[in-house]
Amino acid sequence: MKWLLLLLMLFSEYTSTPAESQNDSTGKQYLIINSFDAYAIKARKNKEELYAELTDSLKLYLQESPALLKSGKISVLPVMIADTSLQHIQLLMQNAGANRAIVILNLDVYFENTGTHEYYDSDGKRKKIKNYDLCCKVLYGMYDMETARSPILMSFCQFFTSRHPASGLLATGPDIVAKKKYTFPMVKENVRRLLDEYGPFN
Repeated sequence: MKWLLLLLMLFSEYTSTPAESQNDSTGKQYLIINSFDAYAIKARKNKEELYAELTDSLKLYLQESPALLKSGKISVLPVMIADTSLQHIQLLMQNAGANRAIVILNLDVYFENTGTHEYYDSDGKRKKIKNYDLCCKVLYGMYDMETARSPILMSFCQFFTSRHPASGLLATGPDIVAKKKYTFPMVKENVRRLLDEYGPFN
């Protein structure tokens, strides 16, 4: 019961949008929940920290999404949870005064090698070039007071760069941490695509 008492105490610290009272007539009240532990991905520390930052930003992008703002009130659970069962999420929604929940189940940003191309330079020498896309993949859970949808995976990639491998060596892809500034817009776009397709929960 200690975890339940802790959650009840924390509910008074929910963050809500300033516009939460503008559209209450729709009856839709959303709770944003994080269940993704960025420090459990077993990567180097700075990559774990990046994923934690991206998760926080993902919650903010959901909270500030025009698609949700114009349809109801939005709150954010201030703690990460591990139990994403329907019963537990419904309890959290009930205590928060919400009737819908979006749960962040997993997040990944990475560079993907999309292929190697060969060409001849002006001296007639054969060259190779590798192309890399920047990809963003987020797994969401969507709940209401009666049901839980099957988890929704939103994934997309955009061309990022091309690299020439040194003679006799393989070209390595960009370092995701070194290119972190490009990952935040990808997460924001992931939210937009999610809500364009599924929100507000159709």
